[in-house]
Amino acid sequence: MKKKENNQYYREMSDTYIGQIAGYFVKLLNMKEGDIVSIPVNGKIHLFTVSGKYKYRKDLKVEKIAHAVPIDTSSEVIVNLEELDFLNSTPTFKRAVQNRSTIISLDPYAEQINSLIE
Repeated sequence: MKKKENNQYYREMSDTYIGQIAGYFVKLLNMKEGDIVSIPVNGKIHLFTVSGKYKYRKDLKVEKIAHAVPIDTSSEVIVNLEELDFLNSTPTFKRAVQNRSTIISLDPYAEQINSLIE
């Protein structure tokens, strides 16, 4: 870590880190209306339907969430992680929907996600 003059810290900008950031934005930009997003919170998975395209929202910059994809909150489906064991979910699907570190594609698990939503 390097120290900035205003005492804030930032990561060394390695090629790997730059690649991760680029991948994050490519995935955000490729999200489209009707896609499903998974947000793991406190032992539960919250599934939402994307309702529009990526937007940079200056009004959310202070909260560090200015990069946003709108979701339809009325589409929310909440699943307890323990329930996945009883819903014939594969171990790789369970790991994927619990991933909070980045944006990943859940396309390989479309069938399992659709069974949770129905």
